Amino acid sequence: MSFYFGKQLHFLLNTSPGYRTERILRAELLHENKNYLRSETEEKRNERFARQDRIKQLLNECPHIEMWMSSHYSILRGSSICMLLNDQDTRQPMLTLFPSPQFFQLYDLKVLEGEIPQKFEGWSDYKMVLNKAAMKAMGYAQLEDAFVRSESPLWISVSEKGEMEEGGTKLMPVVAVIDDYYPSHLTEGIKPMAFVVGPSSGNSDFLIAVNPDKEKEVIEYLKKTEKEIYNTEDFTYTWLTDEVHKLYAQDRQTANIYFVFALIAIIISCLGLFGLSLFDIRQRYREIAIRKVNGAGMKDLYLLLFRKYIKVIGCAFVLAVPLAHYLIYMYTQDFVLKTPIGIGIYLAVLAIISFISSSTVIWQIHKAAQIDPAKIIRSE
Repeated sequence: MSFYFGKQLHFLLNTSPGYRTERILRAELLHENKNYLRSETEEKRNERFARQDRIKQLLNECPHIEMWMSSHYSILRGSSICMLLNDQDTRQPMLTLFPSPQFFQLYDLKVLEGEIPQKFEGWSDYKMVLNKAAMKAMGYAQLEDAFVRSESPLWISVSEKGEMEEGGTKLMPVVAVIDDYYPSHLTEGIKPMAFVVGPSSGNSDFLIAVNPDKEKEVIEYLKKTEKEIYNTEDFTYTWLTDEVHKLYAQDRQTANIYFVFALIAIIISCLGLFGLSLFDIRQRYREIAIRKVNGAGMKDLYLLLFRKYIKVIGCAFVLAVPLAHYLIYMYTQDFVLKTPIGIGIYLAVLAIISFISSSTVIWQIHKAAQIDPAKIIRSE
């Protein structure tokens, strides 16, 4: 089981989630008063806008930054569950995000049909994009046939008359379909997803794609930028690869626990096997001496003494395989994505256990095979 869970962890960490993870960082660059709307004067507001514009200017000027966007939403956070309906009123809960167009470019998400909208007529001009799984869940085969709406408002805007308007509750055409990706832990599988795409909204979090081998330079540049604008060194950032690895912290812990218990079990087994073989082989010295007198060679003696332990290892293996297979199956039965349990795993484990067990008794067997028959028979 330890071997399997180690392989499962390696499988999870090396399987592509369907989006770009390399060289993308999330940094908090805006340090404004959270209560500015209550007491902000026009002068203060202009100063705040100037600081934000300066940060954007500096980001655009950095030659080591591939692209950037300001958003509360990232590929792993900010989604919510919304109940969407198709034109036949079929209800389907979906993971829903409200990204800007740059979101799809930043994470290198593949567009299968249509185009990601780039221009909007206002802050409440949202467009609907679905992933392939959502299209299938809604029963749509072609983009031009796809229309969806939300059971509850997706956004609220103010009309020209000053009235509150609820958006997203009327059928909206789907303007693009993107390829599926894993929005969280890989074992949870692909999920139907809706993307309510709108204009970029300002946020303290900046998602930044960095050019190859320029990670250190960009970090230093961002620190200097924050120092220049806000005169602070309270710079915090996280790499997307680190966030992805955190998803599998429990898997890593599980693999480590199984490894430790397996190591303890092997040590105890080796001590038991050592004691058993020490007693058993010592009891057979007279038999070994007689066989050597009768012409038994070293090969015959090795086979004779090894035979018992080979049978013990074989019986233990036959009993352990079904139990291990059952426990692995029960633990992973809800995993949508998992490494297969092939015969190769069991053969590899058998080879490792056989090597460890053989190493435990080999020196005793070698010592027994080298005895002087005359001394043993005389002492008996």
